[in-house]
Amino acid sequence: MGVGKTSVSRVLASRLNLPVHDTDALIETQHGDISNLITAKGESIFRDIEYNVFSSVIQQAPAVVSTGGGMVTHAPSRRLLDGVPKVIWLQASFDVIDARIKNDANNLRPLADHGLKDRYLFRQNLYEECATFTVNVDALSVEEVAEKIINRYA
Repeated sequence: MGVGKTSVSRVLASRLNLPVHDTDALIETQHGDISNLITAKGESIFRDIEYNVFSSVIQQAPAVVSTGGGMVTHAPSRRLLDGVPKVIWLQASFDVIDARIKNDANNLRPLADHGLKDRYLFRQNLYEECATFTVNVDALSVEEVAEKIINRYA
């Protein structure tokens, strides 16, 4: 949440000449606004939907996939991630994430509430367990992050 997954995935896909799949965008296309979905059906149902979308996407031709930041909190989704050969963690400090979220007035994040820091701390080990490569994005531009990933896997 707030690390630049969507922006970095677009740059990567463009530079690698691959399609990009954003699971949050796909969920919104299929089910409507994520904030409304979580409010109406709960986070657990949302995570099941997210799992189904991700499962479908990874069965398609090679692509750059941007997932929601909370996908790692869902055990079945983590098992899917275990089967993906390249899982990049865009790591950022809490202060950077908090500032980015507060400065992004156009992007409503339903789980960026009073529990954000606890959510951040809880997820760190999960991200580390799932990642095959980690890029600290605190002081990097979107293009610099993409370049690090390309240099690692090209």
